[in-house]
Amino acid sequence: MSPPPPDLPGPGLLRQLWDYWESRHPKGLLPGRQHIDPSDIPTLLPNILLVERVEGYYRYRLAGTRIAELLGREVTGRRLADIPLGESAVPWATRLDEMWQAGIPLYGAESGWKRGFTLRELHWLALPLARDGRQVDMALCGLDWT
Repeated sequence: MSPPPPDLPGPGLLRQLWDYWESRHPKGLLPGRQHIDPSDIPTLLPNILLVERVEGYYRYRLAGTRIAELLGREVTGRRLADIPLGESAVPWATRLDEMWQAGIPLYGAESGWKRGFTLRELHWLALPLARDGRQVDMALCGLDWT
């Protein structure tokens, strides 16, 4: 078990996602998609993204209903580059690159994030998944906002 990022707020949606991800770790390895059971975390599903990297780009394999509401459209199956995120698109891809390469969780918060409206705060958590326990092949992400 590794400690959560020091600035991860708790208790709350992202802390619950962190705790679930930590509980799914095979000894000494990263959990894979095969270790994640949506029926274990029904209250978190609306705020979850599963992201995969396909041919050099990121694709939303699954996006929860609150994510679709935030973005104003369903994004499941769409590429990150195809979603109009404005200034947030490049930093999000950079963060995913960092998580993918290092194989470590990343957490952050943004104030005043905009997409047709203003949010006071957007908190995000990107958790690596690896089918073989070592090579990241998917990200389990949670978003929460006010």
